Amino acid sequence: MKFWQKAFFAGLLLFLVGFDALGFTLARRSYELNAGYALQTALMEQGVIEKSLYDNIMNSAPQFTQLNSENLRFAVAPYAAYYKNQGVAMAVYLDGPAVYNGFPAYTPKGTGENEKAIVLQEINNNLFCVIESHLPAPLDTLVFIYAKDESALTAFRTDVTRLFLFISGIAAVLLGGALLFMLIGLTRPFRKLSAAAAEISGGDY
Repeated sequence: MKFWQKAFFAGLLLFLVGFDALGFTLARRSYELNAGYALQTALMEQGVIEKSLYDNIMNSAPQFTQLNSENLRFAVAPYAAYYKNQGVAMAVYLDGPAVYNGFPAYTPKGTGENEKAIVLQEINNNLFCVIESHLPAPLDTLVFIYAKDESALTAFRTDVTRLFLFISGIAAVLLGGALLFMLIGLTRPFRKLSAAAAEISGGDY
C-alpha cells in the first residue's frame, strides 16, 4: 500500500473514532440531563397525587366504620382511573396486600417512613419511572406506588444516536474527499521524483 493511501485511511479512521466518541458522549449526556428532568417532574407529580389521595382518604374516613381494603379501594379507584388516562399507573398496599394494583409489574421494595424509592425499570420494552412511598400519618401503613411511562427518554436517546451516526457518515465522506484531494496534491512531487528515478535506473538518462 502506498504512503498516501496509508495516510488517507489512518486519518479517516482517527476522525471517525474521535467524532463518534464525541457524538456518543454528547448523546449520553443529553440523555442523562433529560432523565434528570423527567425524574424531577415525576417527583413533583407524585407528590401532588399523593397529597390529593391522602386528602381524599381522610375526607372519606368518617363515612366508614373502619378503613379496610374495600373502603380504601373505593377511595383510590377514581384517582387511578383519572391518572391512567394521563399515562400514570398507581397501586396502594395496606400492610402487605394490595388494596388497588394498577401496576402489577412492580413489587414494593419496603421503604421506611418519610422515604421514597425511585426506580427506572424497563418492562416489556417500555421504560417506567416508579416511585414508592408511605402516605403521611395516620395513613402511614399505606404504601403508594406511582409509575409513569418514560419511554420517550429511550426514544430520544435512540434518535440522537442515529442523528450522530448520520452526521458522522456525511462528515466522513466530505473529509475523505478533502483528505484524498490534499494527499494526492501533496504527494504529486514525490510521485514525479519516484517516476523519474525509475526511468533513470532503467537507463533513460
